[in-house]
Order: sequence, then C-alpha cells, then structure tokens
Amino acid sequence: VCARARVRAGVLFSSFLCLIHVARHCTQLHQLDLRLSSVGNRCLRALTEAKALQLRSLNLQGCTSITDPGLKAVLSACASTLKSLDLSDMSQLSSRGLERVGECNKLRTLSLANTTVTDSGLARLAGNLRHLRHLDLRGCKQV
Repeated sequence: VCARARVRAGVLFSSFLCLIHVARHCTQLHQLDLRLSSVGNRCLRALTEAKALQLRSLNLQGCTSITDPGLKAVLSACASTLKSLDLSDMSQLSSRGLERVGECNKLRTLSLANTTVTDSGLARLAGNLRHLRHLDLRGCKQV
C-alpha cells in the first residue's frame, strides 16, 4: 500500500498521502498507531472521511501538531467504537479538547499522561466513562 507504512500492533504512518489512501481503502481498520508522527488536524479530518470508521484503538501519543479541532473530528467519527485511546504527551490540547474524550463511552483504556488535564476536567470525564478499566495520569501536574 505505502512504502512508509508499517503494520505492527496497529499501523504507523509517516505520510499524509498514505493515511488518505488507508482511510479510503482499508474499511476494516480497527487499530491506528500514529504516535510520535507529524500528522496534524488535516490528516485526522481526512481520516474521518472514511465512510464507516470503526477504530477501536487510537494512539496519538506525542502528536504535537494535533490540536482540539483535529481531536474533535476524529473522536466524533469513532466515539461509538473506540475502546483504547492514548493522548500522552499532547500538552497542546486544552481542557475543552480533552472533554471530547467523554463522548467515547466505550473506552476501557485511556492515557492522558503528561497532558494538561485538571481535577475538574477529570471529574467531568469520569461520569461518562463507565467502562474505563485503565487510566494513565503519569506526569499530570494539575491532578
């Protein structure tokens, strides 16, 4: 599919065009690992154009080019199926952006390590995440 794509626990992408291709043709994609990549909001919006996005696991650890609008787009598209979400090291996300995570009511695993999540933000999330079994808050200085 793409010379720079690598299949492992998910799929790691380093190319915007490759991600567009996958979004259009890999209709059964359940795990997506974008950690430490340079993808941004534009890439996530392109991904959401996939007709039936059924992601169960999404790793955005260290994706510092993704801001609240990009996170909103991808979470809106797969909130009903997402079970694992890693937003570690994404300190550029605001409290409002992190609130979107609460829409993913099937989440079992959530990493917010080294983010700006606060006590009050975490309290708002907790009410919606009833299936949550693992929560990583390492390095969250406002909790």
